[in-house]
Amino acid sequence: MRLRLLSRAAFVVFAVLIASACMCARALANAHGGNRASAPQERTTTINPAKLALPGVVVVKFKPGVQQSLQDLYNVPELPGRILKEADLASMKPMLQMLRIKLDKSSALLNNIYIIHYSGSITPAFLSQSLMKNPDILYAEPHYIYKINDVTFTPNDSLLSDQYALPLIQAFQAWDVTQGDTSVAIGIVDTGVDWMHPDLYANIWHNWKDINSGWSGDADGFVADSIGWDFGGSSGAPDNNPMEDAPYHGTHVAGIAAAVSNNSIGIAGVAPHCKIMAVKVAEGDQVDPSSGEPYILYGFEGIAYAADNGARVINCSWGGVGYSQFEQDVINYATSEGALVVAAAGNDGNQEFQTPAYYDNVLSVAATDAQDSKTYFTNYSYNVSVSAPGMSIWSTWGTNTYAELSGTSMATPCASGVAALVASKFPHYTPEQILEQVRVTSDNIDTINTNTGYVHMLGYGRVNAYRAVTVSSPAVKIDNIVCSDSVFGNNDGNFTDGETIQVFGTATDLLNPATNLQLTLTSSDPYVTVVNSNLTIGALQTLASKSLNSNPMSFKVADGVPAGHIATFLIEIRDGSYSDYKVFAVLLKPLFNQLKANDVLTTITAKGNIGFNDYPDNSQGIGFIYSPDVNNVLFEGAFMAGKSSSNVVDVARDSTGNEESNDFLPSALVTVQSPGPTADQEGVAVFSDSIALKNMMGIHVTLHTYAFERDSTSNFVILKYTIHNLNPTPINNFFGGLFLDWDVGTNGANNIAAYDRSYQLGYAYDTTRSQRTFAGCALLQGGSPNFTAIDNADPVNGIYQGFTKLHKWQAMSEGILDPKAGPSDVSMVVSAGPVVIPPNQDTALVFILAAGDTLQDLERAVVVAREIYGTPTQVVTPPPIPVIASLAQNFPNPFNPSTTIQANVFSKSRITLEVFNILGQKVRTIADQEVEAGIRNFIFNSESLPSGAYFVQLKAVSGTQTYIDRIKIAIIK
Repeated sequence: MRLRLLSRAAFVVFAVLIASACMCARALANAHGGNRASAPQERTTTINPAKLALPGVVVVKFKPGVQQSLQDLYNVPELPGRILKEADLASMKPMLQMLRIKLDKSSALLNNIYIIHYSGSITPAFLSQSLMKNPDILYAEPHYIYKINDVTFTPNDSLLSDQYALPLIQAFQAWDVTQGDTSVAIGIVDTGVDWMHPDLYANIWHNWKDINSGWSGDADGFVADSIGWDFGGSSGAPDNNPMEDAPYHGTHVAGIAAAVSNNSIGIAGVAPHCKIMAVKVAEGDQVDPSSGEPYILYGFEGIAYAADNGARVINCSWGGVGYSQFEQDVINYATSEGALVVAAAGNDGNQEFQTPAYYDNVLSVAATDAQDSKTYFTNYSYNVSVSAPGMSIWSTWGTNTYAELSGTSMATPCASGVAALVASKFPHYTPEQILEQVRVTSDNIDTINTNTGYVHMLGYGRVNAYRAVTVSSPAVKIDNIVCSDSVFGNNDGNFTDGETIQVFGTATDLLNPATNLQLTLTSSDPYVTVVNSNLTIGALQTLASKSLNSNPMSFKVADGVPAGHIATFLIEIRDGSYSDYKVFAVLLKPLFNQLKANDVLTTITAKGNIGFNDYPDNSQGIGFIYSPDVNNVLFEGAFMAGKSSSNVVDVARDSTGNEESNDFLPSALVTVQSPGPTADQEGVAVFSDSIALKNMMGIHVTLHTYAFERDSTSNFVILKYTIHNLNPTPINNFFGGLFLDWDVGTNGANNIAAYDRSYQLGYAYDTTRSQRTFAGCALLQGGSPNFTAIDNADPVNGIYQGFTKLHKWQAMSEGILDPKAGPSDVSMVVSAGPVVIPPNQDTALVFILAAGDTLQDLERAVVVAREIYGTPTQVVTPPPIPVIASLAQNFPNPFNPSTTIQANVFSKSRITLEVFNILGQKVRTIADQEVEAGIRNFIFNSESLPSGAYFVQLKAVSGTQTYIDRIKIAIIK
């Protein structure tokens, strides 16, 4: 199934409009395999309008159990609904109809994924954003397309003697052990394969399952696919002939992997007895205008087809930039079906993120030359698994000929061939075990002169086919790495000057048993010093795991470490002659910090953001969480200030909507103190508008936050902004406030934003939820209140296409401009002014961020906050609540697997003792009972809970008195 594409001319115009998608690789990112690097922040899915995508197509994944229909897609607010109507949705079909015969296997990963076809002029990225407003959709993305990975070619005939790669990887010796098994198929997901080529024909895979059944099993929608499938055809109609439309790429790739050997002609493939499953995912008339080569339009459909038809290895000599959850889902499905995906690292000579090469469960391949040197074009990264010859590689070409090409496209099928030999020799291996066997038997090439600057960035080594089928070795993967400052630091999760940080994790042996496993932590970073470098694991059996926590490795952060510095660490892994490594990165002295003292959790930054530090990725921070609800309800929060439409400074999204304005320069780290001098938790962030250039006013801003833990104060945090005028003249007509893009409920699609005049309170809630969370912001001090509710999707006053300085000025300076917006995706501006700030003097703007189950909860929070705030210049503690019970800090902390929680009860009380994770989700109830006065000890067994920080909360009720106490604990496994 597929969409009939636009004409070639129209397609080229579309591609130019959304920009060119080049092959490139990523820097540090989450690991798979023993050598993958761990990112300082978890990667999140974002729609990338700069990537090439199929016009008129989007991919959606519904939540489990949702009834899917085309009409249900319109379950969005009014304005996104208008966009959907303009798109003119035409059809919705299961993304992989062939999986309908295997619902028991596919439903969890792919059964809820659908392809939407539409005929309107809306871009796929814009339509995807609108579809995400549907509460039944997990994600909506463009259907991305990719380029192939060759760089040069010279057509000619060739013989075995021209194949330098075969003796280099010891293929001849490997063939004395195995030349591959005919039951092992290599899926060539590419531009097609000339299956009639005399050097390939005998090795072409046949679909005997359907052939022998007389095609009675063709309910999968792939009729008579006896030798594979063509998803694109020559002009948009899929068919059962995966022949290349012209000599481009796929035939060359197929020959490297598994061309016939010992037939007196041409070349030999690395796995000459394995089968070639031809899966064409290009379309003849859809080509890259810069190279004339076809785009890879249906690569991930092809991966799933190959996996579903029994391919043990799937070769992907193509790729591009960016991350897609849909694509990772397809990789995970292929892995679950027993297929190893092998992918090219790319040809841009950099370290950027590369898809599909750097997804989990993928063997990623860089390119080397005949001297094992890094080629000039190959990408390199700690995320590369192995290298393989990719320079001047001879292989099969069109119409019985041969050609010489270079690229990671050529290196990848070489590694795929080795993987196929391993699958033939060890048929019981899982895809992850095949990956590790290929990787840990590779030849180390780091010491070659041209490679010394790329140690561990060309993978474990250059593949060696003979060692891959003969060497028995452990393959130890280090994962679940957690760094903690809970023992030798201040336990705030932010690693800064002088703190000693412990490193925890898990070691798993995927291959042969280890007998005396040793780990050593090292780093060449000048701002860290390894303290405890060595850890002995000892014996570790195949597929067994052990915790690294009995004597955790550790490092100390140097004084004077730069803010936002990323330190890279290497864990050396040794067991006898076996050696391996794990690279991971740690963010030091981050320019943001968490407020987590009570039932509202949020992030403040050193440049004026609230919720997240990295709009629009939103990976650095926790947003704004009301712990009884546990879901983040804030997409974007930002401080704004101005004195006219031409003098507005802020860090809200800019006029394009794709980036933040970035007008504030951090002056210091964000500090959080628990308890603080006047509150249970206090934070400080300092910044100025010195980088605002044309809009600069000359202000220095200090944010103080105050949070309290007791019942009446537990659902809000106070934010006090002290604005200092750096100018020798007054700042007249000054306004300042907060921009808050709320997303309450599923995707924030059905929100109301409104203003409560009695309490000077802006609030938002989801109209569709019976148990609603209300979130809001109120002005406590600073001048006259101003409020603007914004329907983000409104074509006139919305901010989907950007937030201009003029719009920001109007929103914070024109009184109660728009008191209500929605139901839709909404945001608001809550501000104060006008005020005059004398030269070299201060003014203070004070706000409250609150959440609750009802609007009345927010109103009560405003009343209590005003009582607490007292005078304009001082925060005072609320009246004390009698202590009727308290918790003692557990020891040791961190712990595993159990610890003792001690409660001191001072009068007969009803107590509940509960455990919450860092998001405020309750994960365990330890006790719920009536107790007499005295000391009570409760055993908490962490059991299935993962490593991380948690809160233990004691709630004691005695008569009319209620008291709550919390401690923070850490589980390390």
